[in-house]
Amino acid sequence: MSAKLAQKTARTLIETTDEVAHAAFRAYQAVAGHAALNESEKLPEIQNQIYPLAMAIQMDSAPLFDTHIAQLRKQDSSPARDQELIAQLVALKQVLSQRLPITAYILAAKYLNDAIGYLSESLPTVEQPLVTFPMPDNPLADLAHRYLDTLLAADRQVAIQLIVDEARSGTDVRAIYEHVLMPVQWEVGERWHSRAITVAQEHFCTATTELAAAQLYPFRHSQPRNGRMAVVTTVAGDLHGMGARVLADYLEMEGWKVYYLGVNTPTDSLLNLLQDLRPDLLAMAASMPQHLAVIRELLAAKELAAELSQIKVLVGGAAFSTDPEAWRTTGADAYAATPAKAVEWAKAVFSTAG
Repeated sequence: MSAKLAQKTARTLIETTDEVAHAAFRAYQAVAGHAALNESEKLPEIQNQIYPLAMAIQMDSAPLFDTHIAQLRKQDSSPARDQELIAQLVALKQVLSQRLPITAYILAAKYLNDAIGYLSESLPTVEQPLVTFPMPDNPLADLAHRYLDTLLAADRQVAIQLIVDEARSGTDVRAIYEHVLMPVQWEVGERWHSRAITVAQEHFCTATTELAAAQLYPFRHSQPRNGRMAVVTTVAGDLHGMGARVLADYLEMEGWKVYYLGVNTPTDSLLNLLQDLRPDLLAMAASMPQHLAVIRELLAAKELAAELSQIKVLVGGAAFSTDPEAWRTTGADAYAATPAKAVEWAKAVFSTAG
């Protein structure tokens, strides 16, 4: 696929989202009839298909759009809902066939056809278990279960005390992060996506886990400063900072001076900070496919500044998990699936950098 064609197609989709969505809604109405009459509900649904499609095309990553469709299916798993989504995608495809140049339409249609094919497959007859953790080799499986149960019971004080008591008993902070806090947070996200818990419950669990992580600071054992500096953050628009927070803590324990900026750092502010600090490493997390374009644009701007070209860039987060090769199109130097792997990469790169 031509990179120029992909960029132009994605840009056209983004710039014409509203008019394409309205035209697709009218086409959808014609097919679905009374089921599509609720414009206030169905029009935003169609609009919300276009941006993930554009991002998948821009990043040359079919798994990004596939994951978007799979998440929609997970939220309401029924044959009727599948047919509704198929009708929306068929309507979108019809409109794009009339509005895009033939080469751009063929490119977009491939992603849409794959999604339609996936939705046409029968739903699994056996319900998948909600619990995605702990793995059989998780040494803190019991604690992870108890911590999740306490979170879902909305008992913040007891949940945090479980974590503090484990750290006080001598368990390494990194083990608590890797075997309890992070897998539980992942499970909470999965339950929210499947609508097993509410948005309010997800927010409560996340806020409690962030507070529990802060309580671990006195139990950390850090190496002497190694002279390296890192800036760690999530990209603009991304409010999921657990992975970035853990990486910042890990790097500090390895002797790095770390500027952890939290979540949703505006691109301009981040570039200005890089100009001021000139760190050795910029580590960025992205949780959603649409955030990959933000990383790409930021790194393109970084490369235009000669004084920033020596800064190594590491990316990670859920946005990359469906397509581990997507990072290559962002301009980053590397991708790490976990904070622990990120530290391994940093050790290997900077131990030989002099």
